[in-house]
Amino acid sequence: MPNTAKQVLELGGSDPFVVLADADVEAAAVTAVKARHVNVGQSCVNAKRFIVEEAVADAFVPAFTAAAAKLKVGDPTDPETTIGPMARANLRDTLHDQVRRIVDAGAHLLLGGEIPDGPGCYYPPTVLDHAPPRDGRLRRGDLRPRRRHHPCRRRRRGHRPGQPDGVRPRRRPVDQ
Repeated sequence: MPNTAKQVLELGGSDPFVVLADADVEAAAVTAVKARHVNVGQSCVNAKRFIVEEAVADAFVPAFTAAAAKLKVGDPTDPETTIGPMARANLRDTLHDQVRRIVDAGAHLLLGGEIPDGPGCYYPPTVLDHAPPRDGRLRRGDLRPRRRHHPCRRRRRGHRPGQPDGVRPRRRPVDQ
């Protein structure tokens, strides 16, 4: 089988969203917000890990945050609403507890992170940056509307643009 290529499959519901240095960062950020927030982030096919090449990380984070800030939280029957309520109050409360603990551990809260006043199980789009790596609070398979990104230094040796299956980034915390 000389024409068979090795493949790495993401089958665990922890879908990565990879942004390389040659990407249109604004378009990638808008697409990433959509990929993360479908069904209020409560779907196993949502993007959960954002692997961003270091060269564009400083542009991607504010672009993603700005795009997420445009989402409208509210009544799902209102055509203007883009984020409805979570499935249950205990899911929202667990999410809020996770966000608080991650921020207490050193993450930067860039957007959201507070339970809105009023009835319903609403939670705003929340963006965390500089979250502690390998933090168990982030590694659970939770289906929540929050995101974290992993900048990476370089592409895998032998990678050619336009060949996404050759990407194998080396991740590191943003603040190193």
